[in-house]
Amino acid sequence: MDDDDAEQHTSEYAWEQNFDRTWEKVTVAPDGTLRTGIHQRSWRAEQPEVHENVKRSVMRTLFLLLDCSHHAGDKDAEMHPNRLAVMQSVAADFVAKFFEQNPISSLAVLATRNGKAEMLTEPSCNARQHLAALKQLGESSCKGDASLQNVLELARRGLEPVASFVSREVLLLSASLSTCDPGDIHETIADLKRQRVRCSVCSLLAEVFVLKRLATETGGIFAVATNPPHLRRFAMQLVTPRPTEQASAPSNSLIRIGFPERSAPGAAKELCFGPSGAAKEMQLGEKRYTCPQCHAPHSEIPTVCPICELRLMSSVDLTRTYHHLFPLPVFKETTRTAPQPGAPSFRAGALQGHPAPHLCFGCGDALSLAAEGAVGFACPHCGEAFCASCDEFLHETLHVCPSCQMQRQPPSSGAGAAG
Repeated sequence: MDDDDAEQHTSEYAWEQNFDRTWEKVTVAPDGTLRTGIHQRSWRAEQPEVHENVKRSVMRTLFLLLDCSHHAGDKDAEMHPNRLAVMQSVAADFVAKFFEQNPISSLAVLATRNGKAEMLTEPSCNARQHLAALKQLGESSCKGDASLQNVLELARRGLEPVASFVSREVLLLSASLSTCDPGDIHETIADLKRQRVRCSVCSLLAEVFVLKRLATETGGIFAVATNPPHLRRFAMQLVTPRPTEQASAPSNSLIRIGFPERSAPGAAKELCFGPSGAAKEMQLGEKRYTCPQCHAPHSEIPTVCPICELRLMSSVDLTRTYHHLFPLPVFKETTRTAPQPGAPSFRAGALQGHPAPHLCFGCGDALSLAAEGAVGFACPHCGEAFCASCDEFLHETLHVCPSCQMQRQPPSSGAGAAG
């Protein structure tokens, strides 16, 4: 390894994560003063790079592949208590975050063990059934050897009927250094590339040639997880839809979508389609929604009606995908005038939209103080400054700048009359 790779690898050792290396967070400001890591946004380092003016697929179908071979149940010095438990925890967090950021996408969970592949959950928009399937996995589930080709073929066949305007993706968490395949794995990789299936792979042990080739040929990303936080960071960067290359971009097409109205709560239970409506199985439950095209009863949305194959979702789910297409720009670090001695610590004039320059526009707390003044993060459009916590909240959850939204709202009609 060269010096850069050695330094990056050394920083991932588990025993270096047990204490806070505060001396590495000290930086030198332009005026020569030392500043601590309180001004740095460590959360931004774990997020994917923000791209603007690129094409993204907000409708995605992702197959999550888990290695449940006997290697996953082995104890590991870096993965406690074992590799399967770490993969379960990371996969559960990924599923929850995936549907939070991609409410109109679908996901399926697959596993490979005993040289075979099995589908634990069918593709659906419901996170609860995927989390329940992941929770049922235990040490007794780790059996035999993994079969990379079998699980990839099962995922490929499952993604084959997906519409061309939907992004086809595979996320593989591997805990083995070998694979038991019935045929040529390179042919399967070529088929995945031909069907525009993007495969991302993370190995929990070491770099394997066939795993890296799978990710490289299909346009995915490959990594070797050195510890659980590293594996979590790898998975979370796939929550946001990645920019799509023009050669593999899904074709543009008009999509028929139904927006059913929610029925009044408290109705008697009856047979209706659940979140996994693709199986065309009706279950006894509360009829909350009715398909506007075929009037089939449904208990939850978003889903796909198994009768007329109409996508059903709410307007809220549709608007929650806009922040991927129009991301909130990264706030730039700024320095504001430091408060004078004896200045009030509360946010003066917050109701009028004119906060003190040394206070956060979001929460009203004082910005971090340094020798050159109060340090915050300013929106490039409106210029208002936010603290590090509000900056993280706006980019991670809210996805809008409150100051910009306040400026866009028209003044109240009654304000002039009252004056």
